Amino acid sequence: MLRQGENKRSKKIYLIVLKECLVLLQKQSDKYLLKFQTTQQGQGADARKILLSPVLEYPTMYIQTLPNDDKALNIISLKETNPEVYEFIANTSGERDKWVRTLIDRISFFKNSPEAAKITQRRSMKNKANIMKREEMNKARAESKIIKVGKINLMPKQTS
Repeated sequence: MLRQGENKRSKKIYLIVLKECLVLLQKQSDKYLLKFQTTQQGQGADARKILLSPVLEYPTMYIQTLPNDDKALNIISLKETNPEVYEFIANTSGERDKWVRTLIDRISFFKNSPEAAKITQRRSMKNKANIMKREEMNKARAESKIIKVGKINLMPKQTS
């Protein structure tokens, strides 16, 4: 189950452990859907909705157990744009411990594998490309402010 928001609504979520990521599915009638979950951050006028991704990558994932609840488990995804915290509640403390061991094993295996190095390299190349694009756009904007546009005659002069 996924507990979300300040009002602690719970939804039944199915976790699928894949080679490079953890996928969260929600059952709706006979189908399993890959749905973004929403949660609210802040209260009152400062409150804003946040979308939580249903795909969590192992290189950005950390596991945390909660000392005050022996069935609860937090999965923290440290994404570049916005860190996300998912709180899960297992049926039993034994089930929670099994999930913790499985996820920690998967994360440590993946972080030590050659695939992790490839993904990290791809990410850094993508980030560099995005930074270069932003710098080029900023440079183009700055140059466009400097360019002076001369007077253009659209109608030819009539000669008499």
